[in-house]
Amino acid sequence: MIGTLVQVPVLLGVDVTEVGRVAELIDRYGAAAVRRVCDDAEIGRVGLEPARLAAVFALKESAIKAMGGRPAGFRWQSIGTADAPAHAVPAEARRLLDDFVRDVGAGSQLAVEVSCTLAGRSAERAARLLPGPGEIRGAGSYLTQDGHMFAAVCFWKD
Repeated sequence: MIGTLVQVPVLLGVDVTEVGRVAELIDRYGAAAVRRVCDDAEIGRVGLEPARLAAVFALKESAIKAMGGRPAGFRWQSIGTADAPAHAVPAEARRLLDDFVRDVGAGSQLAVEVSCTLAGRSAERAARLLPGPGEIRGAGSYLTQDGHMFAAVCFWKD
């Protein structure tokens, strides 16, 4: 056999967040706005920077959309983001993320790749949506254009 195409089912979600609205939230609520959305590791990366919080928020909203909505008992901290992919991204997810960056990213700054993790009920929901055994993995991309943060997230089972 010369080659075998292995397809991995993926969940995909996309979101766009207006950076100015996030800045207004930070102006109004300060660090409480950041603590509401971010886990401890993200708080250190985000600080009170509107664009950074908009990126985390858009990535998490993308994850929620990939799962088909927020599970009962949802907490923002059940979705984690980190600065670089922590594992190999399957071809199907890579293609979707690359297409997102190409289609949305014309005229924007360089896209940033991240890893995404799920915990608690968010992980349970994704596990039910993706067939077969395996650990849930996730990756995403985000970019800024015209005062908006665009994000896409894919989840799959390893």
